[in-house]
Amino acid sequence: MKSRKDIQVEDSPTLDTNQSTPQPTSQPEPVSKPGIFKRALPWVIVAVVFFIAGVGLVFFTLYQNTNNALTASKQDAAQLSTQLSAANVDLQKAKNDLSTSQAALADSNNALDKAQQLSILYKFEADVNTARTALAKQDPSTARQALTIAGTDLTELQKTSISVDNIAGLQPQLDLAVTYLESDVIKASAAMDTLYTNLLLISGNIK
Repeated sequence: MKSRKDIQVEDSPTLDTNQSTPQPTSQPEPVSKPGIFKRALPWVIVAVVFFIAGVGLVFFTLYQNTNNALTASKQDAAQLSTQLSAANVDLQKAKNDLSTSQAALADSNNALDKAQQLSILYKFEADVNTARTALAKQDPSTARQALTIAGTDLTELQKTSISVDNIAGLQPQLDLAVTYLESDVIKASAAMDTLYTNLLLISGNIK
């Protein structure tokens, strides 16, 4: 048997559960527009990529140019080194040739000096011998003339490179012969003999 309460519940109009309280319809959320940074980001990335590519290209180009220049410099240095070595060889050869030429020139000068000295000495000997012959023939005038020429020969001999010590005794003997040419024939003849002998020794040492 239903209670009163249950009856009241059954008699009371039931609430339609399907008719719920209307709720406000939800509006679609507005789509937020991307910010300036997000919109610029792709372009920034592209710019960075191009920048890195440009830097890489510039670096590669500079490196390649520098490497080529370095290679060319090394080749030039090697070529210059070869040329320098060749120049040093030529210089050394030139120095050797110069030394040889100088030695040959020195020998030629020495030979020329000897020839000049011998030429004067031979003339000196001939003039002294002429004076000796004239004195032996008792011709003091011709002997004096020959001794005067012999004095000129001595002066010419002193102008050469002959050692002064080698001809130091010639002048005293020549003066002695001239002094005793008329007063003492024996002393004059002895002085001329000594002078002639000394001239022969000097010329013999020079040969």
